[in-house]
Amino acid sequence: MNMEIYVTEAHMGSVAGFLKGYIMIDGSKFRFKGVVFGRVGGHNVVIKFMPSSLRALREKGMDAEDLSLKVQQEIVQGNFEPTPNARHTADPTIGPANKQ
Repeated sequence: MNMEIYVTEAHMGSVAGFLKGYIMIDGSKFRFKGVVFGRVGGHNVVIKFMPSSLRALREKGMDAEDLSLKVQQEIVQGNFEPTPNARHTADPTIGPANKQ
């Protein structure tokens, strides 16, 4: 299975933050949102697929729980692509700064 991970939005705080993104598998897009933790116990990410993406994953016979664990691991390891129009606060590594 060829999977690409994209982070489209990240709002980072001093200890935790929130992110949104999607994965592409065989031309299908599955959106997720998640929480990013730092400091205590090291870096960690917990993601949850959006309801429509969760249904689509199940229809394709994919195990959403196993897939979410794989995505979490890949994000912690830095194996994702920040999208060019990503929005963020306080994290220059994810997309360009918001122009507000």
